[in-house]
Amino acid sequence: MEIEHADVHGFLSKMKGGSIRFVAPCTFHGTPASTKVAAGGEAAVWFMLVALIIPVAPGRSRVIWAFPRNAGVWLHKLIPRWFFHSVTNRVIDSDVGLMHVEERKFAAAGLENWHRSCYVPTSSDGMVVAFRDWFRKHCNHQVGWGAPQPDHQLPPSSTKDHLLERYWSHVAQCTSCSAALRSMRLLEVALQVMSVSVIGSLAVAKGSSLLTSVVQRAVVVTAACAYHGWCFDGAGACAFIPQAPALGPPVHENSRACVASYPCVVQNKILWFYPRTEAEHRDVLRRKRPPYIKEIDDPSFVTAYGIRDLCYG
Repeated sequence: MEIEHADVHGFLSKMKGGSIRFVAPCTFHGTPASTKVAAGGEAAVWFMLVALIIPVAPGRSRVIWAFPRNAGVWLHKLIPRWFFHSVTNRVIDSDVGLMHVEERKFAAAGLENWHRSCYVPTSSDGMVVAFRDWFRKHCNHQVGWGAPQPDHQLPPSSTKDHLLERYWSHVAQCTSCSAALRSMRLLEVALQVMSVSVIGSLAVAKGSSLLTSVVQRAVVVTAACAYHGWCFDGAGACAFIPQAPALGPPVHENSRACVASYPCVVQNKILWFYPRTEAEHRDVLRRKRPPYIKEIDDPSFVTAYGIRDLCYG
């Protein structure tokens, strides 16, 4: 790999047959393919990796990934998304522990001396060096957090179980995986109920007292009320409160029932927002749009999305 161009907006890394681009401040995308047209003039197999790595707090980040491709379209429609996510999360699991330890070694050595804490001899490490150079030159080794972090303090080291935890870091935020989990839990309950019924029938047939002991051990299923949230309009004002009495005063009109309103735009089926409320930032996404990946919107492509919160960043 070779860094072909680098500036305040990111860098471009060329590799044999393809390229990888970093678009500042948080977007990586690349492909091993060099052309979308095969030798016979037909569309060549083309696939990409798009990764948005968003810092959310010191020592924590959120990864949103997308895999647009024009091959295996029928397979994409047959295989559920949760299966793809289970495979992708295994790949992330293999790196997250190393990244977690690495970040703390960088902090211990001092961010200016990060290169003394690791060994980056290969050409593929050029992107790591290029990103660290960009982070040093244009960010002074720090993220612009809403609350100042003068000492770059990281949270305490996490345990292995916490690093590899999947439910809150992915499943709870993924509609496909959370639906699959609910289905499996319902199936588990159904199988337990069926087993109780079968054993109970056998007990009745044999005149045994086994039924009583089985029923006492049966799983009790409770239904929890779903969360009903307040509804807000685009300006952040509360438009409706489901829990408010229908005949009571319009409590949603209270000036305290409001939230911050941020500039936002939907692009590539991803919601982007700029978390600043000052007047000078209201049209920031009109002046500078997020990176656009045309393959994601190409009708001949299919795209698999995913999300994961990491103890890194």
